[in-house]
Amino acid sequence: MNKKYIKKRKGYIFVEAAISICISLCVMLSVASAMENSTKIIEKDDCYVELYEQANEIERFIKREMRNSESIKFYKGNTIISADEEFRNIDRIELSQYLKNESGTIYNEKLSIRISSSNNKISVHKGGSVYEIGTYIDTLQVRQYKVGKTVELKLVMKLDDSLYEKFISIRMRNVRN
Repeated sequence: MNKKYIKKRKGYIFVEAAISICISLCVMLSVASAMENSTKIIEKDDCYVELYEQANEIERFIKREMRNSESIKFYKGNTIISADEEFRNIDRIELSQYLKNESGTIYNEKLSIRISSSNNKISVHKGGSVYEIGTYIDTLQVRQYKVGKTVELKLVMKLDDSLYEKFISIRMRNVRN
């Protein structure tokens, strides 16, 4: 072959360009996939942290109110649920406390903690007012230990695909019922 007819190639041919584009796409897709997985993990952790924080606030409130109550009743609908050794679903806790006002007069204060199945919120009904203490409530269950004055609540919370269970043990101080 004659050397004067062979061109010196400058630049890339089509096959080389196609291969480099394919390699670049593979690298970009793997980076995008890794970033998407990282984002999902962060979102799931955020959901879990939100559930954890709310469960702790609900636990603190319920423990304080139940420990200082004279009378506690658990309800599912309008039926009173007796707390036995098995967990049982409830949607309301009725509490009664005897308190002293500034003048020293003792009075009975009633408090109701309610779970709304329609919007998954837990709220407190006290003295004609209602305030929310948590959201994302899936179920609330109760059981009583054999010792009698210890009650355990199982709070199940759900946000998106994250599920969180919190067991709350409460040793009653004043309950007489």
